Amino acid sequence: ATSYILSAVEPEWSRVLAGTVVSGPIARDDRIYLSGTDRTVTCISEKGAFLWSKPIPGKMSPFLSVLRSGMVLAVSGNGTVSALSMDGLSLWQLKSPDLPIAAPYEGRDGRIFLVYANRIVCISPTATVKWTLPLSRVPRELIAETGSGDLLLALEDSSVLRVSPFGQALELIEHQDTPTAILPVDSGFVCGFSSGVVRGYDVRDSRAQAKRNATEPVWERKMGSRIVALASQEGTLCALDAEGGICGLNVTDGAPLWAASTGHRVQGRGAIEYEYGQFNFIYRGYASARTALGRPVFELELPVGSSDPALSD
Repeated sequence: ATSYILSAVEPEWSRVLAGTVVSGPIARDDRIYLSGTDRTVTCISEKGAFLWSKPIPGKMSPFLSVLRSGMVLAVSGNGTVSALSMDGLSLWQLKSPDLPIAAPYEGRDGRIFLVYANRIVCISPTATVKWTLPLSRVPRELIAETGSGDLLLALEDSSVLRVSPFGQALELIEHQDTPTAILPVDSGFVCGFSSGVVRGYDVRDSRAQAKRNATEPVWERKMGSRIVALASQEGTLCALDAEGGICGLNVTDGAPLWAASTGHRVQGRGAIEYEYGQFNFIYRGYASARTALGRPVFELELPVGSSDPALSD
C-alpha cells in the first residue's frame, strides 16, 4: 500500500445549517443526520444535498441515534424520545420525566436500551416497553455488549454491570481502573482502561460459582495512555490511545502484531472503523488509515475547529 499525507484539502462539498450542531454528524446508508439548536433533525445526502428537516419538541439534547433499520431517535431536553423514519416521517414519541445519560443504544436483536441515572429501560422499535431494571449504582455514558448480546453498562465506581437482553442483572464485574472503551468479541468482550491497559475477557455463565465469576480476564496488554477506541476485523484487534498511539493485537490472546503512532493527540471523541480492508482512525482535526497488517494507507489533517468527524459507509 502507498502511504501519503493530505493537508489543506478542499472539501468536496459544504452546507450551512440553520442552527449550531448539537449532535452528529452520524452517517448511515449514504445519508448524514444531525440535530441542531434550531430544534430540528436534519438529513442530507452523502453528496451534500438537503433531503429533509424535522422539528422536534423541546430543546435538543446531544443524544441522537440512527438504527440499522434507518430509524432516527432524537432525545429532546424535556425527556422525550422522538422516532423518525429515514425519510423524516414521525413514527412515535416516548415521554419520560428525565433525560437519559446517553444516546439510545441499539442491541443486536433490534431492542433499544435507554439508560437513565437510576434505571435501564428496554423498548421495542415500536416503543413498547419490554422491561425496566432499577440501578443502585450511578451509570456512565459507556454502553456496549458482549459477543453473545448481553448489555454491558459502565458504572461510576469503575465496575461494569452485565445485563441479559431480557432484563436480568447477571453479574457485576469489578475493575481497579476506569473502563473507557468496550468492544464485543466472540468469546466475550475487550475492555480498554484509563491507565492504557487493554484486557480481553471470556464470558461463560456455565462456570459461575460462589468463588468463581462467569467473566474472567484472559489476556492483558499496556499502551501509553487512556484507551479511546477499539475495533476488530479478520482476527486483528486495533486500539487507539489518547496520545495517538495505535496498535494491532491478536484478538484471541492479545499477542502484539504491530504498533505505531499517528503523531496527533486525540481531541474530542476518537473512533476506529474498518472499511475497504483497512482500519480508519478519525477524531477532531485528524484522520488516517492502516491495513490490518499495520501498513499506512493515508493521513489527513482536518480543519482546525472542526467537530468530531464521522465516516460514511
